[in-house]
Amino acid sequence: MYRVIAVGLVVISLVGVAAPPAAASTAADQLDALLKEGKTREAYRQIAKAVQADPSLMESYGFLMAAGRVARTYSREDPPGNAGESYRVRLKAEAVECFGMAERLVEPGEEQTAASTAWRQAADELVLGASTAFNAKRFDLALDYSRAITRVSPEDRLGPALTIRIGQMVDRPELQLEGVRAAVAARFPIQDYYVLAASLEVSVENGAGLDAALAHVATGLEVVPNDLQLLAERVRLMLLADRAADATAALATFRNQTFAQLDEPADRVPYRVFLGLYSETLGQTEAARGDYEAVVKHDPGHHQARFGLGKLLVDEAAAVRRKGLDLPFDAVEESRALDEQADTLLRKARGHFEAIHDPQDPRSDVMVTLITIYGQLDDFDAVRDMQAQYDKYMYGPRK
Repeated sequence: MYRVIAVGLVVISLVGVAAPPAAASTAADQLDALLKEGKTREAYRQIAKAVQADPSLMESYGFLMAAGRVARTYSREDPPGNAGESYRVRLKAEAVECFGMAERLVEPGEEQTAASTAWRQAADELVLGASTAFNAKRFDLALDYSRAITRVSPEDRLGPALTIRIGQMVDRPELQLEGVRAAVAARFPIQDYYVLAASLEVSVENGAGLDAALAHVATGLEVVPNDLQLLAERVRLMLLADRAADATAALATFRNQTFAQLDEPADRVPYRVFLGLYSETLGQTEAARGDYEAVVKHDPGHHQARFGLGKLLVDEAAAVRRKGLDLPFDAVEESRALDEQADTLLRKARGHFEAIHDPQDPRSDVMVTLITIYGQLDDFDAVRDMQAQYDKYMYGPRK
């Protein structure tokens, strides 16, 4: 067994050869004696000296328990010199590591119970310190705690979750990414971690993290098989990576799983929005239309679905008008029929965009599209009215 651990200000690498019981007992007794005399700092320094002289002490239950007691006691005293609060965090983490190693060295029984209890108490002090620092908005100190928790208790979700939260509070996406990477490495069965990790890999790395993002999603699908959020994210990432063939296959899986897992059409609404968006991106127009229509049926005011349907109709109208441009000059009746067909499509599109236009909370993309539609339908009063709304939204009321 090979271990690396930081104890007593020294990083020690060792092979697991246990110290002679008498030597280990003597070293542990020396530490306890110094503690009883109130010489905590000296005891802490003695840990490093003892381990440097005999690295196998780190395989001794008694020595590790004594070292953990020293580190934990020292963490409650004033930090030396200008060490600051981060020094306390380090000491508390060392105590947790020592007690954890001691627990793993012995068989179930009184010794393991004692080590487990000491480990939990020391770990609780880390958690309490993290909570206190975060609530006091001492985010740098809270980050020290969250990183310590992640290091000494990788199975504890608190460390990564707190790092993510701190990143959000101080607007540092790289800290959020650090937290979700730790969560993914621990393979926590929570799909949100994997989706957030993928999203941050792309945004923080300015698009260079697509491979890492897809790897996070793949890991997530191993931990939470066929999760719909992860299946949707996989399609999105493949589209970003210009992997159309892979995205098409991934979209088919996402669609099949959506219908297989959700019996009620209303329950499918959130996912059919994404199915529509991705189908539209891949040129699967009719599939996208069906998805958007299904969403609007259950949620008539759904912005994305209405916008998607309207956009498909506008695009279809444009394609019809292009056909008319290719006709010979004397094909008057056929040209008029195509114009009427295009106008019919635009009137349907108009209905969708007007349904989601809110003068009290307008959106520029909706207003610009409506101005274009009104113009093509020769409704110039509507053009002027919407143009005025747009100008007010963009530039403020006229003086």
